[in-house]
Amino acid sequence: TLAEASLSAEMILDSSQSRPGIGFSSKDGRQWIYAALNSKNNSIEVWRRFAGEEPTLAKDYGCPTNGKWSIQPDVKYRLQMDWSPYSDGLIIFLMDQHSNVLANFRTVIDLPAARHPLMVCSGGPARFNDVSFDPTIDGWNFKWQWKKTPVLTPDVCNPAVWKGINGKFYM
Repeated sequence: TLAEASLSAEMILDSSQSRPGIGFSSKDGRQWIYAALNSKNNSIEVWRRFAGEEPTLAKDYGCPTNGKWSIQPDVKYRLQMDWSPYSDGLIIFLMDQHSNVLANFRTVIDLPAARHPLMVCSGGPARFNDVSFDPTIDGWNFKWQWKKTPVLTPDVCNPAVWKGINGKFYM
């Protein structure tokens, strides 16, 4: 079964070398995806790994260089990652300590169900705080409740297509 998931954490880079990030892994831990802050390039990197493969950079989102802000060490950021298996979509939000959205983007990613949240940091130390995972790991319900009549088969639904009460299909 599949479920949408959201993960967020506050993080502070302790140096320009550190690359803290958050993400999801599959149940067996062999497949994962995570987003990490890179202050050296002023970007948000999305990394993924499929079973038996080397990690690959799926997206390198360069943050706006309008001179108003950049990813800096010793500054608190909140990174949020929303994942949906129904659109193969991953939405990343980077916020400042006042919850102002500094950057956001969407990328398509094909990953099996996100079963476990993960935190990563490479290149140097970073501090994490206020980690939030929805649905919570302790009571995670893997069942999906359909709000409309599924299209295709009884257990597969394309959320962009539904059957109306008049019997017609709508997109």
